[in-house]
Order: sequence, then C-alpha cells, then structure tokens
Amino acid sequence: MFIGYTMTKRINKTLRQFFEEKPLTDWEKDFIIGCVKFQNNSNYSQVTSKQWNKIMELKKKYGEENACT
Repeated sequence: MFIGYTMTKRINKTLRQFFEEKPLTDWEKDFIIGCVKFQNNSNYSQVTSKQWNKIMELKKKYGEENACT
C-alpha cells in the first residue's frame, strides 16, 4: 500500500539557516523567530497555514527555490 508524502509546515534547520544568512528586515526577523517559537510550543511542531504562506513568500522574495521545506 502506498502512503503519499505529506509536506510538513515546519521551519527546519536548513530553512532557518537560509533566513539567518539573508538581510531580513527587523519585522521579518521577528516574524521568523516568533514562528520558530510557536512551532516549538505547538502540539504538532508545525506553524499554521497562514504563517507558512508568509514564510514561503519570504523565501521566494530572497530568491531561494531549493531551500529544504
């Protein structure tokens, strides 16, 4: 039986390192830090869909299409 791959909405080490290397604004830095804290305190260790969509916007803004998600 095939069980499909489900993408988790999680800021992993690679994605976090990507954002640490980019010249983010203060708001963007605070947002990423807040999302990391939220996922660490979440029952499912993930961010919400709205948070994840904004994270993907930031990832696209800073030009990284291959960052591990």
